[in-house]
Amino acid sequence: CSVPQIAGNHFRARSPKNVVDELVWIRNEYKADFVTFTDEVFTYEKERVLEICSEIKRRKLKVPWDCQTRVDCVSRELLAKMRSANCQLVSFGVESGSQKILNAMKKGTTVEQNQRAIKWAKEMGLSVIIYLIVGYPGETKQSLKQTFDFIKKTEPDDVYMYLATPYPSTELGDLVKDTCWKISQDWNHYEMQTPVFEKAGLSFKKINNERENFYNNLYSPSYILRQSLKGTIYSQIMMQNALHQLLWRIKLPWLSANFKKLIRL
Repeated sequence: CSVPQIAGNHFRARSPKNVVDELVWIRNEYKADFVTFTDEVFTYEKERVLEICSEIKRRKLKVPWDCQTRVDCVSRELLAKMRSANCQLVSFGVESGSQKILNAMKKGTTVEQNQRAIKWAKEMGLSVIIYLIVGYPGETKQSLKQTFDFIKKTEPDDVYMYLATPYPSTELGDLVKDTCWKISQDWNHYEMQTPVFEKAGLSFKKINNERENFYNNLYSPSYILRQSLKGTIYSQIMMQNALHQLLWRIKLPWLSANFKKLIRL
């Protein structure tokens, strides 16, 4: 899409056997509770993923694992195979619930594809995290509402929502430079949580307020209870993060800051 320019556009892959050899080593050497595949699009080669899953099952490896991918690189059958090989969580780069914004980003996916992939994953018993970008040039109150409505409809287990950040030499960077009236030159702010450009229309103050309100509603006592009842390593992490946010919101910062220490006690 028009945002990333970090890892390049080449694909190199290790063999399924080599990958599972390392999983076994990680389990034996570090007693890992779970493993995360950090490939940007883990399921880019579906046959390779199927072979990895078959090798995991053949060796009876029980370590939970998770991955991230695109919604147009999964199928119901592939997700089922991943779940049978002890995948417990999949993260999707959804980016927006507005087709207009997806098109502007040149994401190459549709809102319907996003909905379908999340539905399939949940049907397979997988936890789902979605990644979103808000404040992209062209964002309006209506498109932002479409994104929040999308979240309510699909009910992912967690949502990571970032601000559009125009890194230099990317298509987004050039677009913002040409169309926006104010761009920050403080590179410390280019961490996707701080507004770095302003434009006419929807202000970043409004976007930040909407984002904060969304998280306040998401991380509720009922959310914490739902994640607690799932009983997976990932749901426990989500539950702890949500409780941390909830305690901070209700003005118990000391308890929030020391929550993990108290849990260990």
